[in-house]
Amino acid sequence: MGTVFRGPSPKSPRGLLRTTKMLFIETPANPTLILTDIRACGRLCKEKELLLVVDNTFSSPVVQRPLELGAETSPEFFRDSLFEMLL
Repeated sequence: MGTVFRGPSPKSPRGLLRTTKMLFIETPANPTLILTDIRACGRLCKEKELLLVVDNTFSSPVVQRPLELGAETSPEFFRDSLFEMLL
C-alpha cells in the first residue's frame, strides 16, 4: 500500500517510509487540475534515492516535460517511444 500526498508539493516527506522505492505523482491532477511541483519532487526523490514516476496525461509534452524536470519516467515516455517504433 502506498502513501498519498495531498497538495501541490510534498514539502514534508513525513509520509515516506524507509521501504519506499517510488513516488508516483499525477499532474495536472484529475479532476482538480492541481499542479504538482515536479522539480521539487525530483529533488526529494534524488535525496531519498527514489524513483519518480509522473503521470501527466492531462498535459501535453509541449507544455510539460517531466523527464526534463527530474522524473525517471512517465506514461508519455512509453507512448512516445511506442509511436516512434511504429514509424
